[in-house]
Amino acid sequence: MSILNDWGIDVQNIMSITTDNGSNILKSIEELNLENAHISCFAHNINIGVNHSLDIPVLKRAIAQLKKLQNAFAMSWKMKRDHHKAQELLQMEVKTLPSACPTRWWSTLKLVKRFLENQLPICKTLLEYSNKKHLMLEENEISALEDFTRATELLEDITSSLSGEQYTTASAVLPLYMKIKK
Repeated sequence: MSILNDWGIDVQNIMSITTDNGSNILKSIEELNLENAHISCFAHNINIGVNHSLDIPVLKRAIAQLKKLQNAFAMSWKMKRDHHKAQELLQMEVKTLPSACPTRWWSTLKLVKRFLENQLPICKTLLEYSNKKHLMLEENEISALEDFTRATELLEDITSSLSGEQYTTASAVLPLYMKIKK
């Protein structure tokens, strides 16, 4: 209540409240008698679900190997230079492999997509470094990454649409939520 008072918000005027699923947050909602106005954050729930999928053994191994590969390119200016040269030779846009943040699944998706787009220049670069050939992913790992991409691209679009800070997003989810709740 004190935080709402600090912001000049009357609890009676709250029509909808969207939060994560933290037990402390849910307890506050209960104490404010806002259970009927509460909508669990859809993007947060997607994040939890996708992170669970990242524990599938073949995908977990593929992501771990991909992070090693990304790290090798990030830590070696020579490999980065040679990768860029390979991209130019193949008339591709010069782009590095982005890092992935463990708490933001879409950063892993961006890394996976960039890898899949750049397999040829990455292979060419790794062939030039005999001590780095082991970093290339195996066929089953690449297949797992392709499946992950297909399964999560739509979720990325939904997450982006529902993660607005400058516009209301509860109205996009509320009709779905109310239908499911019934």
